[in-house]
Amino acid sequence: NKEMKQHPLLTDQETHQSYKHLFQHGRERGYTIGLEGFDELISFKRKSTFYVYGPPYSGKSTFWHFILVQLAHLHGWKHVIQSPETGEPSDIYAELTEMLCRGWFKDGYIDPDRLLTAQAFIHSHFLVVTGCNTPKEFLDAADGAESHFGCPVWSATCDPWNEFYHDITKYGGARDLYLENVLGDFRENARAKNRLNCIITHPQNQDDVIKDGVRYQPPTQMHRIAGGQAWGRKGLNMMSVWRPPMPDMDGNVLRNDNGEPFADNYVGISLDKVKPRELGERGKAHLFFDFQKKVYFSKTGMIENYPPQWGE
Repeated sequence: NKEMKQHPLLTDQETHQSYKHLFQHGRERGYTIGLEGFDELISFKRKSTFYVYGPPYSGKSTFWHFILVQLAHLHGWKHVIQSPETGEPSDIYAELTEMLCRGWFKDGYIDPDRLLTAQAFIHSHFLVVTGCNTPKEFLDAADGAESHFGCPVWSATCDPWNEFYHDITKYGGARDLYLENVLGDFRENARAKNRLNCIITHPQNQDDVIKDGVRYQPPTQMHRIAGGQAWGRKGLNMMSVWRPPMPDMDGNVLRNDNGEPFADNYVGISLDKVKPRELGERGKAHLFFDFQKKVYFSKTGMIENYPPQWGE
């Protein structure tokens, strides 16, 4: 049983000060990442949770890592990441370096002096952890990472959720009861540690869709996340990431609502749930990925809108 907390009364000093601050200043938006067309939908705050989901190979991890890089260099956030699906810790640090320097992580593509500066920046803003086999072990590792940074950790990301061992036996084998309990732990940990906790996860089995002669996985809706509706009930901020399929062997290409073929670098983002409401609103963002610069951008007509670059 979870430890019961005393009900916070309006006359309590801490509660009353927060109440008074809200009245005087209003509810404040969170931090944005400098990406036009996306910032208007969502901002990021500590004491919150974020669930990111989508079909396999939709770029969930890559997009979230891009968000973390932007939060680090624009606002100084400190991050903890466990992402065995991305690869070894060196692979994750290499991807972060590419996004920071906007170039291939390969000798000859990034200036050596800039690489050294990027290494120092990443060391002071990111910590990759490994070997956490359960959700609790991961949260404990994120809590302990404060000693590495010498200051509070601003975000902790586990990727993917299904990599953990999930013991549902004490819940009578009921996965929904287990999920509601452990996702509640993630939310309470975020509030207690003043941190943004992120979970990247996969959908349950969903049928392919055939359109324009192309068979593909559609964008994942939040009730289709593996484990069912417990995610929607416990989630605060929920984001779907989707990429269109490649042309098939016969040259059939998936087209958008305007009848135009999807660009091969298109990324569709759907904010399916946003809480608290001052962080943003539900909606969709149409983004693109620059394969050379390793960064996301939006378009206004023919104009490409890139976010602010680190070091400039």
